[in-house]
Formats: sequence, C-alpha cells, structure tokens
Amino acid sequence: MRARIEAYDALAVLLSYPKSEFQAFLARTIETVSAALPQAREELEKFKEAVTTMSVEELEELYTRTFDNNTKRCLEIGWHLFGENYTRGAFLVHMRSELRRLSVAESAELPDHLTHVMQVIGRLDPEPAAVFAEDSVLPAIDKILPSLFNDKNISVHVLQATELACRDLVSGQKEGALQECRDE
Repeated sequence: MRARIEAYDALAVLLSYPKSEFQAFLARTIETVSAALPQAREELEKFKEAVTTMSVEELEELYTRTFDNNTKRCLEIGWHLFGENYTRGAFLVHMRSELRRLSVAESAELPDHLTHVMQVIGRLDPEPAAVFAEDSVLPAIDKILPSLFNDKNISVHVLQATELACRDLVSGQKEGALQECRDE
C-alpha cells in the first residue's frame, strides 16, 4: 500500500504547478511511479526528455498555458463531469470530506483538482479506488487528452501516465473479481 501511495502522490506532484525543485524531483518521481506502476514509465520518460532543458519559469508558463487558461484542459475533474452546477458543488463537498478523512492536505487548488484526486486514490482501498477511477477520473481525463494531443502539448505524457495508472487499478480490480468468481 505504501508504494501505491507514494506513486500516486508522485503523479500528483507532476500534475501540480511546478516549483523550483521540479527538475531535481522529476528523476526520483519517475522511479517512484515506475516501481509501483511500470506501465507509466515510458510516458514519464518522454515528459522528462521534453522538459529537461526548461527553466522553472518556462515550466510555470507551460503549466499555466496548458491547464489554467483553458477550460478544455483544466484539472478540476468535477468541471469535466458536471460543469458548473449544483452536482459539482456536492462533488466538491464530498471530495473535501475525503481529503480530510484520508489526511490529504488541501492546497490552493479546489478539492476536485487532479492533484488532490490522485492522492485520494492512492489512499483508498483498491476496490473503492478503482470505482472512483473508473466512474470519475478516467471520464475526466478522456475529455482533457484530445486537446493536449491536438496541440502536441508535452504535458500529454503526464496525463497519459495518470490515465495508465488509473486503468491499471481498474483492470486489476476487475481481474481480481473475475478470479473470485472462478474460485467459487
């Protein structure tokens, strides 16, 4: 469980606004994620290769241009699932409750921001984590990815690694359920 928490927390950092130590953190992050989620390594290596020579200021500008100034790519999954309505408000309240319950510190981002969501998934038991990933996270990511692909944005690699991590969690739970049915 600890390796999974560390992997999802590392993905959350890659989905966060870059800090001064981002470049130094990147290599460790890839190793942490890859140890628990080897299928994500290739995408993260592509991202690392693309950003290695970028300054922190360039990384910040890329992040802002990619995620903050474009509603098609914002990282608030509730926005992609519900738009700006009452249901999203209820989802935000639920996410804030989950953050508290699982001792995930809130940042300046809203509770449905993918950085918080990945930390929650890492701390949930595998079955509810898989359900949450399948019902909420993957549909939101599926709405974000086309815009990144169309613009050939290098951040697509981090989102694809995140998608692979969620799909692996979902398929692992489905395989486990099928095995239980066979064993009965």
